[in-house]
This record gives sequence, C-alpha cells and structure tokens, in this order.
Amino acid sequence: MLPYRIERTHNRHSRAVYRNDEIVIRLARGLTRTEEHSHVADLVKRMQQIVEKDRKRKCIDPFRPLLENSSVIDIETANGNAHTFALVAGKRTKAVWDGQDCNMKVGPKTNRSQLHRALWKTLSQKYKIEILERVLLWNDSMFRTQPADVRVRIASSQWGSCSPRNVITINPALLFVPEHLLDYVIVHELAHRKNHNHGKRFWSLVDKTFPQYLEARRSLRTYKLHQV
Repeated sequence: MLPYRIERTHNRHSRAVYRNDEIVIRLARGLTRTEEHSHVADLVKRMQQIVEKDRKRKCIDPFRPLLENSSVIDIETANGNAHTFALVAGKRTKAVWDGQDCNMKVGPKTNRSQLHRALWKTLSQKYKIEILERVLLWNDSMFRTQPADVRVRIASSQWGSCSPRNVITINPALLFVPEHLLDYVIVHELAHRKNHNHGKRFWSLVDKTFPQYLEARRSLRTYKLHQV
C-alpha cells in the first residue's frame, strides 16, 4: 500500500492527490469519525488504482539523464532524427547548435528546473518550423482557417491547446511519439478553431478529418508527460 497522510480542511468535498510518492487525503469539513474512515479508505483505494495505472504509461522525459549525472546524451525523435546534447559551463545558459548536435552552455546560477526548461525550449525552437508546416498543411487541406499563431511549448498537462484568441500550441513531447499521434493532436486543436468545446459537432469534425482518431486517443493515453 502506498503511504498516505491526512489533512483536514474546510472544503465541502474530500479529495486526494498524489505528490512526492505520497497520497495526500484532504478530508471535507464536518465529517463524523465513521465518515472519515470511509472517505480515507475509498480515496486511498481509488488513488492507488490511478497511480498503478499511471506507472504503466511511458513517460516522455528524454533529458532526464542530463539532469541527474550525465553531461552528454543522445536522443532520437520518432521520425528518426538523432541529436547529441552536451552540457558545458558558460557565463549564461545558451544553446549552440552544430548541425544536428547541441552544446548547451549552462550558467553558474541555472538550477535544475531552469535547465530542464531550457533544454525543451531549445528542442522546440529546432522543430518549430517543421511543426508549423505540419499544422498549416492540415489546416490548408481540411480546415482552411487561419490560426492567429502556432507555438511549440513544453507543458506538463496538455499535448496541445487552442486559446480563445485562436493561438494553437503544440507540445514538443509529441516529437517522441508516433507521428500519427502528433497529427491527431494537430487536427484536434485545429477543430477547436470552429468548435471551442468537446460537443458532438466537434467530434464529428475530428472524425471526418481524422477517422482513426479513437485509436489515436487510446494510443496517446499510453504515454504521460513529465514534470518540468
């Protein structure tokens, strides 16, 4: 059983979160002792099921070795592009590309989280034009709308998004999954240009454009995003 701790709150409903290898049970206000025991047992059971399921998913975290003990790593994207990333000391954090390889100069005040984001930002910039062209190809052939902007930006909870201002954002973690899953996310976000919810019209448009979308959704659920 996973370790857990209890927090008593003034919330109306009891909830649970998993953080730092521990389940945190946040109990609602006004519960009897019997109700507390029932809520804890139920939430711990459900959270353990969620955590076990999550552990079976493949985490996309190619830069993890650089954050732990490696100074040089080789990564390969789903379409077969190979890159070597090397960390070198520098006055400030800056990426220097040499063909397909990158020397990441790391400033003395750069912490682990900042380095992680810098690595993803560097990869995002490398592939921005390629992803932009892929978005425009789908848009021009199927949707014929005009996104306000297309951005490539790492996130810990979303594969992509379409803002109310019609700015489409694609997660560069999709570079490490089969390319048809990247296409699905692109189609999904472009469909939001015409339907900003997940209603029947939205899914009908996705289905018309990308008939294998259900399979793609299931496949995408076998992956998980890392924490940046």
